[in-house]
Amino acid sequence: MGYASSTACQLTSEISAHWLSQHFRGELALPPIGEMHELLRVEAWRQQALPARCEGYFVGPYLAQHVGDLMADMGLRTRRTSNFVTEYLRPFSPARYRALADERRLSHSRAVADVVGSS
Repeated sequence: MGYASSTACQLTSEISAHWLSQHFRGELALPPIGEMHELLRVEAWRQQALPARCEGYFVGPYLAQHVGDLMADMGLRTRRTSNFVTEYLRPFSPARYRALADERRLSHSRAVADVVGSS
């Protein structure tokens, strides 16, 4: 996972911690090994686009994409506002994610209910 430095490092760190927690709990669907090799292409891009620093990679210009990718991996909604203008043209606000822990709990509860209901 690593540390992704940004202008909103508290946000990226918290969302990364949620992603990692979901992975450790076995609730994160990772791609099959064969598809993970495609990630080497992403790694090559990252090494070229994001300068290496001892503090981690600076994802500042890609903050919304980084957070969106983590949210999508967790199966949570990526659009956080009600319209296009506020979503893409207004400043990126960490307040959009204040209910993330509750969203994860609700998502987990639904998944458990689906499993119980199908047995």
